[in-house]
Amino acid sequence: MTSTPAPRDPARRDAVRRSRRAASAAGADRVAADLPSLPSPAERVRSVLAAATGITVGVAAAQHPVHRHVVDLDGSLLFLAPEGSAAAAFAAMPGLPAVEATVTATDLADLPFADRVRGRVHLTGRLGPASGPVHPALLAHLQGDGDAPLSHLVRLQPTSASLQWRVEVPEGPAAAAWREVPVADVRAARADALIGSAAAWLTHLARDHGEALRALAESVRPGSTAAGTPRPLLVDRHGLVLRPATGPDLRLPFDRPATTPREAALALGRLAGVVAPRP
Repeated sequence: MTSTPAPRDPARRDAVRRSRRAASAAGADRVAADLPSLPSPAERVRSVLAAATGITVGVAAAQHPVHRHVVDLDGSLLFLAPEGSAAAAFAAMPGLPAVEATVTATDLADLPFADRVRGRVHLTGRLGPASGPVHPALLAHLQGDGDAPLSHLVRLQPTSASLQWRVEVPEGPAAAAWREVPVADVRAARADALIGSAAAWLTHLARDHGEALRALAESVRPGSTAAGTPRPLLVDRHGLVLRPATGPDLRLPFDRPATTPREAALALGRLAGVVAPRP
């Protein structure tokens, strides 16, 4: 293959170089445009916190499970401190200053996998009694069927956040890597709008549409179903993620981001050729 000789005229040579750089940049933009959109790390932090069915709270070297929590709009966490915990002691004495605490939240896949963990979030922050009015529906959710006193209501204001995301990552040490996420980004982000509907959709796809899942996987990576039917692992506003029996996860992007459960149901139908459960 022969290359075009560089022009001898300096001005023309510079023009050729600029043209080549512009073409290279345009090519990079086209490649980036072809890549599927993904949630930002801050959005994933908010989604993990919202989807987690429980959190672990650490105060004064003691760890306590908390089975119900609420993520406020500003990214802070509200929960009822367990009876007898250090957090409950601080909640009972509102005159004390806020105490340093940690929270760990885990997002688990809705279907059985060898490793169901999709992501983890670790927060550090200041824990103190929750001040100001709280909507009665939130209080009812936090209490559940238990009898934890509302005087144990506390709020954690995060000062740092870390994310361990284990979906669509290379196998090996990178799969367990933690990354810091700026707290300001976490406060500004919002959880994925499909969290409340995802479990039903994934269960429906796995139970009733194995052939469609196999066809989708083969369309992305031929041979990926040789060891079995891939399992639906995750659905977010950008698309569906499948986990084959072997090899890395497969993302099947929607034709456009879904902003409501209804839009996601239609996008899933277009993507998989099936009718998702009505939200």
